Formats: sequence, C-alpha cells, structure tokens
Amino acid sequence: MAWTGVVWLDPLIAIVVALNILRTAFQLLRQAVAGLMERVDEEDTRRLIEVLDEAVQQGIISDYHQLRHRRTGDQLWVEYHLMLPGERSLEEAHAQAHRVEEAIQKRFPGRRVYVTAHLEPEHHEVAHPAGHREPEDPLKAQARR
Repeated sequence: MAWTGVVWLDPLIAIVVALNILRTAFQLLRQAVAGLMERVDEEDTRRLIEVLDEAVQQGIISDYHQLRHRRTGDQLWVEYHLMLPGERSLEEAHAQAHRVEEAIQKRFPGRRVYVTAHLEPEHHEVAHPAGHREPEDPLKAQARR
C-alpha cells in the first residue's frame, strides 16, 4: 500500500502469498509421505516378470510363483519362489538362484535390490504334505507363462 496507495491490494497480495505457501507445503508433505510408503510399481512388476520368464526360457529355473515386490525409497524388495529340478544339488540350486538374482540386479541399476528366494522342487505338489495350502499369489495373473 505504501508504494501504490491502493488499500485493497495489500490483503490480496497477502492471500496470494499465503496460498502459495500452503501449496508448496502440501507438495512437500505429499512427497515426504510418498517416500516413506511402500508401493508396487507396474514397471517394476513388468521387469521382474521379464527376468523370471527369461530364466525359465533359458532353463535356469523350471518355473516360479509367489512373486511379491515393493519399493521403499531407493530400495526394491523382491520375494519369490523358484522351482528347480529336484535332482539338483543344493550348490547347483543356489548357483541358479544367484544367477536369477544377478539378472534382477542388472535390470535395476542404481537401486538397492534385496531378494529373498524360496527354492522348491519343480514337482512341488509332491514335496508338500497333504493339506498344504499355498498363500495367495497376487501377481500370478500378470505372469505371461
């Protein structure tokens, strides 16, 4: 008002500045909360399924299921069940699982990837006791096998 002499201009500018501060605060809060929340990214799902499908095609693993993943900040947490021929030794099964893990690491450069693998024989229904029930497989429908 001191510069222009217009009385109503001062409160109007104050309201505009306040709204800008509120908008900026809301954006910062939303980004901060999003960084703390776990979330599944469809692109991550696609890449993981590609790696696992390639491992099946190359004969590294027989099959897979129970794929789960989530992203927290710059970390990607992956869990899956890998199915391998039952006659493989523990060392061979471990080496095959490690090859899959390395392929996943390569698909996500610059990100810390943590993998938990559960190894099962390819005829896994024989290996489980009667009445064993698998947990729900949330990404089964997205797998292209």
